[in-house]
Amino acid sequence: MKEEIILSELIKLFKSTLEDTALNENDIQRFLESNTELISTPFLLNHHLHLNVLISKFKISDGLISDFAYLTKSSDFWNLVLVELEDPKKKIFTSSKEQIKFHSEFNHAMDQILEWKGYIEQNSEEIKRRIDPLKTPLKDRPIRFKYVLIYGRNNEKEVDLRKTRMFAQKTTDDVRVMTFDSLISEFGYSRYKYRKMILSHWREGYKIKSVPSKIETSIFAYLDPSILKLETEQRKELIEQNYDIEKWEQGSRLSFNGRYVSIEDAIKK
Repeated sequence: MKEEIILSELIKLFKSTLEDTALNENDIQRFLESNTELISTPFLLNHHLHLNVLISKFKISDGLISDFAYLTKSSDFWNLVLVELEDPKKKIFTSSKEQIKFHSEFNHAMDQILEWKGYIEQNSEEIKRRIDPLKTPLKDRPIRFKYVLIYGRNNEKEVDLRKTRMFAQKTTDDVRVMTFDSLISEFGYSRYKYRKMILSHWREGYKIKSVPSKIETSIFAYLDPSILKLETEQRKELIEQNYDIEKWEQGSRLSFNGRYVSIEDAIKK
């Protein structure tokens, strides 16, 4: 019951954040990075969210940057999913009563997704190289690209069934278009309300940007300090959660429960 109350308060806080006219998409991203259980992860394959991490501001090119990215894999291939957040106050449709038309801001957001797709089709090896440090194990499996646009609120499209249908038609096999209310709905119905670790770019690898409490990740079983950088604050948080970071920094992989070098180390704890 206590956990249900906490989750209810989180949803309430998220709704009030979305309705705050003084905030923009950058503020929403900061809120989500502090409350990662709210972040939806479409296109998951049977191995679920890879390493339980999201990448903040994943660089597609010098001029194209997604708000989030994440990997998911099956035994046969990987999905790299790129996510764009837009200001929740932006309109989906114009105010015209004669004809239902998408708003220019919504069209612009969709065009940005198409621009990402077009760039990646021409420069896929560059993107693969950038994500390669995280693509382990099964590194040799092919990678597919998927896209998510999170835009607008439900109340604008639900007033007219035609608008609901037009919005739904924007979702394809490779692109998922959803509103911020969809995040709330999916979080409410999901059985897996788990927190994710946030990474960001660092040299040719990644660094840990934030560590939530009670994080479950096997990242230290696969990546070493030459690829994954730890800041002091994140290092302390992980040690407090019983990740044997000192041995990991000395060159050992934390392969037992993702936290320890061996079962003997776990027993000592």
